[in-house]
This record gives sequence, C-alpha cells and structure tokens, in this order.
Amino acid sequence: MAEENIEENPVIEAIKSRRSVRDYIDKQVSEDTVNQVIDAGIHAPTALGLQPWNFVVISGKDIIKEISDHIKPMVQEHLKDSTEQLAKDLKEKMKNKDFNLFYDAPILVLVMHNRDDKLADYDCALCAENMMLAAHSLGLGSCWIGAGAFIQQSPELLDDLDIPHDFEIVAPIILGYPRSTPSPIDRCEPMVSWIYKKKD
Repeated sequence: MAEENIEENPVIEAIKSRRSVRDYIDKQVSEDTVNQVIDAGIHAPTALGLQPWNFVVISGKDIIKEISDHIKPMVQEHLKDSTEQLAKDLKEKMKNKDFNLFYDAPILVLVMHNRDDKLADYDCALCAENMMLAAHSLGLGSCWIGAGAFIQQSPELLDDLDIPHDFEIVAPIILGYPRSTPSPIDRCEPMVSWIYKKKD
C-alpha cells in the first residue's frame, strides 16, 4: 500500500500553515465558534485521564485592553533586565500607552488548572495547541500570549475574573479574525537519532 501524500493531509497542512497572529479585524467571534475551539482543546491527551483544564473566556476588546493596562507594569518590571532582542522590542512597544499586550483581539481564553496537579501544565499546553490548530481550521487567528499569565499576579484581577487564587494560568490564548498573517519562518532541520535493536 502506497504511503499517503503528506502534502494532501489536512492535519499536517493545518500544523504547517498555522501562524501566531497579532493583527485582527474589528469583528467579534461567536460563542459557538469559541466553544468549538475549546471542544477541540479538551480532546487533547491528558495524563491519567484527569482532564485538569479549566477555561475563562473574556470577550470584548475594551475589557481585554483594561487587563492589558493592568498587567503591563508587571511585565515591564519582569523584562527590565532582559537583553534578548524580542524582550527589548516588547519593552519599546510598551512605552506607547495605547499598546495592547493582547493585540486588540476580541477574545482571550485562559487555559488553567488547579495548582495541586503537578502534571497539569503539560495537559493544558497540549490542550492549547489543539485549540490553536482548531482556530486556524475555522478561519481564526490565534496567539499564545505568555505575558497574560501575569493576571495571576494580581489578586484584584483574579477576583474580577472569578478565577480561584489557587489556579495557575498556563496558556492565555487570543482569538480573532486575522487582518494579516505572518509569513512562514524557516525551520531548522531536526536533530534525530535513530536507535535500532541490536541483532542477536
């Protein structure tokens, strides 16, 4: 039987064509569509079948911008000594009071878990990747905004968003309809070692 042509495999095509989008049109994403994305997320692998993930969906550019304004000082403090170029670029952007850490996306989904579950970080990360691939397949853009985890540094924000203080935010994912999509970047050849069973 001939091997399937991977160039015609829709799953592999979705993986290879997904991008981290930071530019969105002013169009809301429906609740049904967000629920489809989350449903794809919960079909990710999960250690011991525990399914530890919890979700908070924040809808609306205004409230998301307020969250950005609240956590920007914490992000700036965190990055103040960083010499990485990407960190320098972000610090420069944050000098603009209108800059939004969530890039004016209309939806922010927080994927999180109870801190007591030591394996849940992996499960939530797998869930988030499923969500971003599903979003791409539905014509949405997405991006994992690591700085969004600073929400958990603010008891006030946690209370406003009804997030238990003993939960950990693993993946803050923005969703929206892309205005533009980044070009693909070159990928380095993987370093692969094959181990074969020794002959008797």
